[in-house]
Amino acid sequence: MSAPKSSRSTMSKSPSLARLFEKLLPKSRSSTALNKNALPSQTRLDETKDLKDIKDSRRQTVTVVLNGKSSEDSSAGHRDIAEPVKGHSRNTSATATEVTSLKIAPPTSAITSPLGYVQPYDTIIFDIGDVLFTWEPVPNHSIPGATFKLILRSHEFYAYEAGKLTEEAFYQATADRLKVPFEDVRSAFHGARESLAPNPLMPPLIRQLKENHKILAASNISEPDFTWLHARPGFQWDLFDHIHTSYAIGQRKPDLAFFQAVLESEKLDPARTIFIDDKVENVLTAKSLGVAGFVFRDQESAVRTLWAMCADPVERGWKWVEENKGKMHSYTGLGKDVEENFTQILILELTGREDIVDYVKYDRLFHFYQGDKQPTIKEFPYDMDTTSIGLSICPHIKPEMRQDVLNEMLTYLNQDGIIQTYFDRKRPRIDPIVCCNVLTLFSLNGRADEPLLDKTKKWVGDVFQTRAYLGGTTYYHCPEAFLFFFSRLLSHNPVFHSLYFDALITRIRERVGIVSEACGLALRMLLCAQLDIDPGQDFKLLLLTQEPDGGWPAGGFYRYPGNGVMIGHRGWVTCVALEAIKRGRERGWSADLTTVVC
Repeated sequence: MSAPKSSRSTMSKSPSLARLFEKLLPKSRSSTALNKNALPSQTRLDETKDLKDIKDSRRQTVTVVLNGKSSEDSSAGHRDIAEPVKGHSRNTSATATEVTSLKIAPPTSAITSPLGYVQPYDTIIFDIGDVLFTWEPVPNHSIPGATFKLILRSHEFYAYEAGKLTEEAFYQATADRLKVPFEDVRSAFHGARESLAPNPLMPPLIRQLKENHKILAASNISEPDFTWLHARPGFQWDLFDHIHTSYAIGQRKPDLAFFQAVLESEKLDPARTIFIDDKVENVLTAKSLGVAGFVFRDQESAVRTLWAMCADPVERGWKWVEENKGKMHSYTGLGKDVEENFTQILILELTGREDIVDYVKYDRLFHFYQGDKQPTIKEFPYDMDTTSIGLSICPHIKPEMRQDVLNEMLTYLNQDGIIQTYFDRKRPRIDPIVCCNVLTLFSLNGRADEPLLDKTKKWVGDVFQTRAYLGGTTYYHCPEAFLFFFSRLLSHNPVFHSLYFDALITRIRERVGIVSEACGLALRMLLCAQLDIDPGQDFKLLLLTQEPDGGWPAGGFYRYPGNGVMIGHRGWVTCVALEAIKRGRERGWSADLTTVVC
């Protein structure tokens, strides 16, 4: 990994992610598996101090993630996203909807859920306006846009939507109240109708969800408006099994009576029903009846949330991995591919699947970059980080070659006696994660007690004890990266395990509930699952960060030390997330997203 990590990212903060984390991040800090027997009392760490460091770390975390190429378009440029977690063709033969619903024939086939996954919902109810369609008021000289929106909250409009006023009566009552011409009112509402446009991401999503779910619409809409909209080409009304309207029911959202009418007529179990609406008050009422609801804020987040609630994340994630195997590479925040060996080898260790990775099989020292695929390859020497990971994991390395490399590594200590990052005496850079990986390699090869590494061991321990890793390290972005590799060291080094295991549990617990991008969140959840630490709400947040294509966002794993630009890897984060979910399920972690979506 130790090649430089570079280029300035254009990532930005997500307001909706921030809102979600504000709701979700209370302070769960319990654990079920602590070993308190390992340390003599004089060497135990004081885990009650430095609370200020923990609070400071909350300010240092980020809410942005890198989103990689979709499996459908490997040639398109990468796009940056800032919202890993947020809540969310007309059938020309259809006729006017009968009373409360339009009945559509069921699909002829459906995808069956894999063993071990139970589909929690069987019905999804969509609002129409501002969810399936967007619209804009069309102001005229007597009814500006702000006034039009006030009309939509008037008693007359509510009665019109509930079927208690005719179209003409509503226009006249509104004209009289505002003292404006009747024709101006009519013109404003007809113009708003004409501005309706389908949200393009929603129909394809609904069609896929329809394979395993009953799909309903439930809308506050007058009969004239619905008749006009339903007759207009451009939307696939056959997506819905039924369409429930306020004018036909005689009640409006958010009235309880509206939702009760829909639930009763469809014979729905509220606990197995999802409702999506753009208005908080409507979602609130539905949820008060036991329905799982969330507020629609934009198409992208609604799509992500619905997939998280309605499909098995493991099946979707492995499907993405299979579609992208052999071509999962890192990339910068500016969309530049970085074909490197380090993360490929980590994926090999995590999954045991050599068929899904692509790395150069060096016989001795390893480069971070793959062969001559990077123009900078000649400028950077072999590095300790990739070499340590490669020699620790790759099955083709001969044992005698490992010992030869270990001896060479010991000749690259800086003036403080700490192992360097590069096999280059002109680059005396150090990184505690690189040191962790070197120490792991020595431990795996029977040389954990190497005296020339004593100062390296002490420095790694000091970084851990002082929480110096909270701001990341020279080459790695998130605190969880250090904790992950430090935990890996402890699993292979009995002395480190006896000294630091209890403290490691505490350090990971400190991170639970802290806002992080996808890479940090996935690594944190894997550590919690491995060590039986209560994940709080973070496990559910990990499920909500899964992208519609099944992979997870890349996040920032490495960074260029010169300018701080991130390098992320969707394949790595996806494989970490999948392993964390598998282990979390074995632990019995709850995946009920109704406690986090809003």
